[in-house]
This record gives sequence, C-alpha cells and structure tokens, in this order.
Amino acid sequence: MANIKTTSKETALENPVSSSEESISEGNLACSSNQESYEMIQQAAYFIAEKNSFAGDAVSYWLEAEAQVKGAL
Repeated sequence: MANIKTTSKETALENPVSSSEESISEGNLACSSNQESYEMIQQAAYFIAEKNSFAGDAVSYWLEAEAQVKGAL
C-alpha cells in the first residue's frame, strides 16, 4: 500500500467539532460582525472624503464616519 498524506482540510472533514472548537467558531461570528462594522466605516469615510474632494484629514474622515455608523446601529 502506498502512503497517502491527508491535507488539513481532509482531516477537518473527518473529525467532528469539539465543544471548545464550537466556542471558537462562535467567537468568529463576533469577528465577522466587527469586520462588517469596519467595512461600513471604511466605506462611509471614503464617501465623506469624496464629498470633500479628498482635501481633509483621513483621521477626521474616519472619526466622522465612525460616529455616523455607530449612530445608525
């Protein structure tokens, strides 16, 4: 018989998820939400800067966008 190496992807499919891994994946849901918030702020900051012809400070655009997004949530 030949030695066949399994990839981590194959191993992950064969092994059931343990309870500790479930809690890790639940944490990833929060990260996803944070990622979505970040992307919303990023996009809002871009539109604010665009409205101002990109003449201002990037940090002030970010802070204004952050306040808008957090206010909308």
